[in-house]
Amino acid sequence: MNTVSSPAVRRPELDALRAIAALLVLCMHTTEAFVRYPLARGAETWLYTLSSGLDFGRMGVVLFFVVSGYVVPRSLRRDGLRGAGRFLAQRVVRLYPAFWLSILPGAWSAFWLWGRPFSARELWLNATMLPQTFGARPALWPYWTLRVEWIFYALCILLHVCGLLQSARIRVAIVVLCGLLFVHGSMYEVMASRWFLQGLVRPHMLGFVSLFFYGAWAASGAKPSPAARIYVFSMCVTLPLIGLWMSIQTGADRIELLKLCVAYPTGVALFLGGMRWLGQRKTWLSWLGVRSYGLYLFHAVVLNVLLWCAEQPFGATLRTWPLALDVALVALVATALAHLTHKYVELPGVALGRRWLGPPSAL
Repeated sequence: MNTVSSPAVRRPELDALRAIAALLVLCMHTTEAFVRYPLARGAETWLYTLSSGLDFGRMGVVLFFVVSGYVVPRSLRRDGLRGAGRFLAQRVVRLYPAFWLSILPGAWSAFWLWGRPFSARELWLNATMLPQTFGARPALWPYWTLRVEWIFYALCILLHVCGLLQSARIRVAIVVLCGLLFVHGSMYEVMASRWFLQGLVRPHMLGFVSLFFYGAWAASGAKPSPAARIYVFSMCVTLPLIGLWMSIQTGADRIELLKLCVAYPTGVALFLGGMRWLGQRKTWLSWLGVRSYGLYLFHAVVLNVLLWCAEQPFGATLRTWPLALDVALVALVATALAHLTHKYVELPGVALGRRWLGPPSAL
């Protein structure tokens, strides 16, 4: 997940929100994995019930994408194709080194450690950061969000070349249009019915685009327009009400619908609340947020290894710990790896990019 920001938007509250998003995803993944031992845990599954019921994972992804939308378009400041090329180079030197570092540990922890095949071809296709595009399995499941990020980058570049990216009206128009299509398509999908864009695009992808550009609109400094106010109200109030109403209708997948209608509004509300109340002061959350890219990548590696240990005879203790302790252990080890990755891989990569590209506009 992208965690970079330009010097102009290197703000502690944005870093803190990235950390919150990463921890939400980590909590969801860890509790989902370790709740498989219910007899040993008994009533200690409350954390899984909470994270699953509120869909912490989707909530964290929503928050990630809004923050990314807030930051990334500011990197496209130079005009035309030259600015687009610089932007792409900045993304590559910022995102790929740490990502490449995660591929081998990811393949080992998710496949080879368990005796599952993962071919050399799949390994090389993972190096593109878009393995699903070429029909390969991702080495680690969080990789799918990076594919979504690159779709957003492509849209930003297209609008930039056309001279439209910095227009607050264009951003709001994309937010509202994609938001409406997302709600419309999601309702049809949950009800197992076809909608008019069936087969062309999944509703959740339109929702992600809407979230990205909502973050971009929020960064533009424009006064809240009626359309933007309607979007926030719809996302935080109307969508949950629609979900509650439709969940009582026959044929609806009630659990999935309620998760959808809670996670998206809560993610947006966390962004709004964080930008307003977290303030400019640096905290442990902002420190962690600077390292959240590594945390997002490597928490899955740590989780896979702990799961393997829990399956072994010597791992009986891991099968009886409270889920909160499992989450804390994964978070601590993953944070240590994220710190080392940030210090020895991410920062040198950014520095190298600055030497290649000259004075940074937004590395």
